[in-house]
Amino acid sequence: MLTRDTFSSQQGAGFASTANLGRTWNNGDSQSTPQIIQQILKYRHPIVATVGYFVSKPESMYSHKWPNFTSRENYQHRYPPNWNYKSTLADQEHIVCAMGHLDSCQIWFYWTRYGQYILEVRFFAPNEGMDSDTFAQITEQIDAYMTNQFKSAR
Repeated sequence: MLTRDTFSSQQGAGFASTANLGRTWNNGDSQSTPQIIQQILKYRHPIVATVGYFVSKPESMYSHKWPNFTSRENYQHRYPPNWNYKSTLADQEHIVCAMGHLDSCQIWFYWTRYGQYILEVRFFAPNEGMDSDTFAQITEQIDAYMTNQFKSAR
């Protein structure tokens, strides 16, 4: 059973972001896996967020760290061909596997922009893995929450 850490601000993350909040769900120990990490970056304007979205994509930020980004041989394991979820509110949406195979990815990223906000959802389980359908179910719930927050703020 995953438990949630508190929402916390993280300094220095996100290209040109003005605010950054994150939280982690895990098995109660901050070092245990699996982990689901959610990070929200705020930008001063949607155009700046668009630039940040492209500059800070997981493939760029972790280009020298995770096997599916560092090896041309692993490129076919990056993008799920049959992603089952599409955000109704996001301006941009990107899904990528950083380590493992698409049927058992050990590090998933859901990288999404809503106007001046960027949402990153990361699944991290180096010994377990998760298929794209299960990750889609997780991101669908988080995206639905974000969508409700933005609609109620208008």
